[in-house]
Amino acid sequence: MIDGHIHIERGDYTLEWIEQFVNKAVEMEFDEIRLLEHCYIFEEFMPMYDSVCAHSEYVDDWFRRKAGKHRISEYLGLIEEAREQKYPVKIKFGLEICYFKEREAFIREMTKDKEFDFLLGSIHFVDGFAFDHKPEHWIGMDVDTIYRRYFEDSVSLAKK
Repeated sequence: MIDGHIHIERGDYTLEWIEQFVNKAVEMEFDEIRLLEHCYIFEEFMPMYDSVCAHSEYVDDWFRRKAGKHRISEYLGLIEEAREQKYPVKIKFGLEICYFKEREAFIREMTKDKEFDFLLGSIHFVDGFAFDHKPEHWIGMDVDTIYRRYFEDSVSLAKK
C-alpha cells in the first residue's frame, strides 16, 4: 500500500521527524510513503503569490503568516540526507505546487534539476479567488463561473 500525499510542514527538517512518518507507515503496513511540502512554504516561491495576495486582504494576511518559512535548499538537504538512510518503507519526496497559468515558466525554472521524485499540481485559486479557504468568501460569487474557470485551469495543468 502507498500513502501518496503526506505533508511534513508541521515539524523540523530532521531525520527524527521523517522517522516518525516511517514508523507510522510501518505500523499501518504501508510499502511506500510520499512526503511533500506546499511550495508557498519556501521563500523562493513567494513572488508567485503576488497576484492572489493583492486580490484579497484575507489571503494576504494568511500568506504573510504561513509563507516563506523555509528555503528550498533546506528541504533539498533533508531529502538528500533521508535518501542516504535505509528505511523499512520506500520514501519518495515531492513538492505540491499551486498552479497559476501565468507562472508556468517560473514554476518550470524553480523545479528543474531539483531531483524531486514527483511534483503535484494543485489549484487553490481561480482568478485570484481563494475558493477553498472560507465558505463565506463565496457570498456574491458566481459559482458556475468559478467552477468553469477551475475546470479550464485543471485541463491546462493536466496538459503540463
